[in-house]
Amino acid sequence: MKRTKLVFLGILMLFVAPLVLAEDQEKEISVDEAMKYFCITWINPDYYENDWYAGKKIWNKDGTFEFYQNETSEDPNGGGEFKIDKSWIDKDGNVWLNVLFDEGAFKKYALVKISDDGNTLEVAFDYNAYPTLDPDTWPSYIMYRK
Repeated sequence: MKRTKLVFLGILMLFVAPLVLAEDQEKEISVDEAMKYFCITWINPDYYENDWYAGKKIWNKDGTFEFYQNETSEDPNGGGEFKIDKSWIDKDGNVWLNVLFDEGAFKKYALVKISDDGNTLEVAFDYNAYPTLDPDTWPSYIMYRK
């Protein structure tokens, strides 16, 4: 009887433990899946008069992007190409991306977080390597789904 209980507990642990542990881990997703979250129009009305951040950014599924002075601008201020190098979903349902932006004159490495509801985009960037999640500098800017 004692041996049967031990075998049962062992089998139970083999099946239950991975499920419990999986809750605390991230799940890698494909670039195509990441594009569904990322490739839309993002805006932030607070950046309307700001020279540094664009008020509207559009990331396209063909790997190009444009940025605009404000939400109603029709002519882009600039743009370039991007490549998603890594994408994953965390245990809270947030989508994370490592994205390399090429604006011609320079490249930027970005850590991007898209909220679990898909409505908020937070970005930290660096010119040398992918940034890490640093509470003192996170995020560099925030945008919202249009």
